[in-house]
Amino acid sequence: PSDGSLLLSLPALPFQLSSPALGLLLVFRTNTAYARWNEARMAWSRIENHSINLSRQGLAYLEPHEKDEHVRRVLALAHCLLAHFRRADEDGALKSLERTLTQLLGQTDANRLLGAQVMPV
Repeated sequence: PSDGSLLLSLPALPFQLSSPALGLLLVFRTNTAYARWNEARMAWSRIENHSINLSRQGLAYLEPHEKDEHVRRVLALAHCLLAHFRRADEDGALKSLERTLTQLLGQTDANRLLGAQVMPV
């Protein structure tokens, strides 16, 4: 070129040969990531269903004065699991968990759970 820039020329054959392989690799990685996401979604759905069943059974079989506490504890377990899977130390999730546990269980039980050596999950 007349402007003093350098013109580079590369052969197209290596790119033509490697593009299909690279495309397949990306498709397989995307499918694997979706499969993992879908498996986690189905596992969380099972946790939700088991929590509902556990709450329902408690409502059916426990004494009237025990029912409210039972449902609150099952809900607290689900929130602890959620915080555990989302890594409670990130994005203020620990503060959110603390607030939720305090609402569900009261300050004493929430502090006991959050201060435990091994988290309840």
